[in-house]
Amino acid sequence: MSDVLPEGWVKLTFGDILSHRKMMGRPGEDLLSVTAKSGVIRQSESGRRDISSGDKSSYNKVFPGDIVYNTMRMWQGVSGVAGCSGIVSPAYTVCVPNNLVHADFLAYLLKHPRYVNMFRRMSQGLVSDTWNLKFSQFAQLAVLLPSLLEQRKITEVLAVVDESIDGHQAMIGKLEDVRSGVVDSIFSEHNYWPSGELKSYLAALPKNGFSPSEVDDWTGVRVLGLGCLTHVGFVPRQLKNVPANFVSVSSSLLEVGDLLISRANTRELVGLVGRYEDVGGPCLYPDLMMRLKPNEKIDQGFLEASLRHSYVRRQIMARAVGTSESMVKISSEIVRSLRISVPSLERQRRILSTIKPHAERIAVEQARLEKLRKLKAGLMDDLLTGRVRVNQLKDLSV
Repeated sequence: MSDVLPEGWVKLTFGDILSHRKMMGRPGEDLLSVTAKSGVIRQSESGRRDISSGDKSSYNKVFPGDIVYNTMRMWQGVSGVAGCSGIVSPAYTVCVPNNLVHADFLAYLLKHPRYVNMFRRMSQGLVSDTWNLKFSQFAQLAVLLPSLLEQRKITEVLAVVDESIDGHQAMIGKLEDVRSGVVDSIFSEHNYWPSGELKSYLAALPKNGFSPSEVDDWTGVRVLGLGCLTHVGFVPRQLKNVPANFVSVSSSLLEVGDLLISRANTRELVGLVGRYEDVGGPCLYPDLMMRLKPNEKIDQGFLEASLRHSYVRRQIMARAVGTSESMVKISSEIVRSLRISVPSLERQRRILSTIKPHAERIAVEQARLEKLRKLKAGLMDDLLTGRVRVNQLKDLSV
């Protein structure tokens, strides 16, 4: 980390501002979980299956204001500040901030790419599945902090953006519910349509992409991250820079409209699909995605809608394989064997014309959401490094 300090900032270690709490909780208390997106939340609100041990006698107590991180996923930004009391499994580290730092400010700081990259470098273990950052190592790492007053002001600015992001996400959720209702009504007839395995509607075998090593600097060539495939389709929110010479890997170079499916993720997210949209330059798709090329029997938009529908999603989730629920995979053969129902091309196009207005509205709101996320990322990079001081900001319009 740079030794150049912004005026009024201090260089400390995390051990200077945090202490490690090891207090056993009581089995009847709320079970908490930590996620990269939402921070510390009740496990019951996470939407994930409870895989915690029946014996919770070794679980750690968490109080409001504690900083909690996943010891084996700190390098992925899995940390947050607790807003309620509860217990967490021994896989989490519970830290208590002292009077040198605001807990909410620190929660933002721990997710800044500079610190996440440092946590990745300092995590120990032979492979990424076993990397861990114990408190003894974490406590030795350097951290740059502004005054408590500036910490509070920075937190307030970022919280305003987060509130707007949450509002747009809620709006998109409601719009998606409406769209899903329309689609479910239409696809309720799918049992009356001709059906067959997906391979009957593909012009070529599903093909994996290529994942070159990521670089920090802009090269003009990028590769998609798995986060680009969402429940609402393709969203260009996780793009990684790669060396320019990889643009010659033409088999993985994307064209606008290419239909992609993720082949690895959690069971809830594996097999998400989306049609690639222009991102402003050459772009590859990674090894953990496959490209699907439909034949003349099926409209590409209809295929995307079918693969997103629950009757196909259930097949994907049931057939995905893996030793851990956090990473399961589907093969080309699994994808090709999925059963789909396909009406005539004319009927497919009528269905798409009904869905289109809803999809377009969601796309508009999704674009606004991505702008807010970029605004937040820019503000975090400026304010959490001292490159821009909070008193230099103009009126923040979100």
